[in-house]
Formats: sequence, C-alpha cells, structure tokens
Amino acid sequence: MKSFRTLFRSAAAMLLLCAASLAACDDSDGDPKFGDSITLEITVDEVTDSSIQATVTPSRTDAGYYAKLYSQHEIADKNDNTLLAMCMSDRLFTSYLHLGKQTLTFENLRPGIAYVLVAFGYEDEQSTGVTSKLVRETIALPTKQ
Repeated sequence: MKSFRTLFRSAAAMLLLCAASLAACDDSDGDPKFGDSITLEITVDEVTDSSIQATVTPSRTDAGYYAKLYSQHEIADKNDNTLLAMCMSDRLFTSYLHLGKQTLTFENLRPGIAYVLVAFGYEDEQSTGVTSKLVRETIALPTKQ
C-alpha cells in the first residue's frame, strides 16, 4: 500500500508539473500566451572558443526573466510554444531566473558548436507567468586553434 501511495504521489506531481508547464500555451489556436508587458534585448559581448558573455536587458529595470543557454541542436526543431513548455518544465527553472539587466557568462563550452541563448520575461504574479515574447540569440563558437 505504501508503494502505491508513493507511485500515486509521483504521478500526481508529474501531472501538476506538466499542467503548469503547458499553462502558458493557448490550446484554442496553438499559439503561446506570451505577454507583452516587457521586451528583452540580448547583446553578445564576447565569444571565445569555449565561452560566451552576453547581456540581457529588459525594457523595465525591475523586470524578471528566464535566460538559459542551449546547444543549437538541442532546440533546433522546437517552435516557440514547444520551447517555452520545455523551459518551464525544467526542474532547475528557478535557477535561470534573473532580475534587471544582467551580464551572463557561460564557460566550458565546446569549440565549434553553435549555442542559442533563450530568454523570456517571467514573473509569478502574471496569470501565465510569461511577460514577453521568447527571444533567441544564436551564437557560434569558433573552432579551437
């Protein structure tokens, strides 16, 4: 009986996680429910064969947002709707939340690989949490010399 309860709780938690990650999607027309209360700008500051430094600037200085670096092949076939659901279901989602203008540094990357910095406005107080359109910035690392 105890293992059934554990299994049931795990299934219920997974169901809630899936529901929360899909809450930002509008099922009626298949388009994501991206907010429009802020905009985000990504500026690539520096690229080496193993690191990227980029600045994310929200249109409001007090705006929160999600920003994470993915390898291009990891998200190449994902539209904004699918990518948003993938980001929001990441168990480490909150560790990628930032506030205001931030310079982000990504190190120990593989030379010669293309990466994509994904960002979207996010605040818990909003009905879906998403406060901007999803922004992607593709950054190709040079091969090691």
